[in-house]
Amino acid sequence: MEQLMSNNRFLRAYGDTDFITGLRALAATMVVIIHSGAFMGWGSVGNAMTGAGKYGVDIFFVISGFTIAKTFTEASSYRSYLTRRIMRIVPLYYVLISFAILVVAAGLMNPSYWMLRFGAEPDLYNWIMHLSMLSYLDYRVANSVLGVEWSIPIEVFWYIALPSMLFLSKSLKGAVATMFVLAILTAAFSYASKKYLGTSLPIKWTPISQGHLFFLGAWAFFFRSRNVEK
Repeated sequence: MEQLMSNNRFLRAYGDTDFITGLRALAATMVVIIHSGAFMGWGSVGNAMTGAGKYGVDIFFVISGFTIAKTFTEASSYRSYLTRRIMRIVPLYYVLISFAILVVAAGLMNPSYWMLRFGAEPDLYNWIMHLSMLSYLDYRVANSVLGVEWSIPIEVFWYIALPSMLFLSKSLKGAVATMFVLAILTAAFSYASKKYLGTSLPIKWTPISQGHLFFLGAWAFFFRSRNVEK
């Protein structure tokens, strides 16, 4: 009992902004490491540290699940919640995507690795798919403009969809069951994609394959809220 009370005092003292900001900083550092290859060539330990950077995006998705649950439950309406979330990332995303497609099409910047690999073009189709936030429907363009933008449409998808599913995250059983179903679907689609298309990227760059991370974050919010209230 004393330990439980101590834990609750810790939770109350540990502000939301403080630990979320810390996790975001950690995730951002990991993403920079993987994309820059910061420790490559430093032996097996350095290579492992660099490779571990790929999990930075996973941490971002868990944080997003937490903040979606938090901001939606505190918002006065779904509209105000969604407007707040969308305005955080979409305007800048539109500017960067539009600028990058323009300069690549004009020959002022080299195409990204993924654009070259899948034969995508800096054309109207690519631009519309990105601005509609539906680029994950075509893996050839999903990450073709900046080479790192695939996660943004997934974020927006779960901004829109997760609030209607939050009831599944309020209990451990519901959250685990939902994450299990999403994991099974992801594994099945990944297998089919790799078998028939030769790559699992068409599934990796879709909302369903990352859904378990958002649900984990949402469950963490409700779990923490219940413990803080005790």
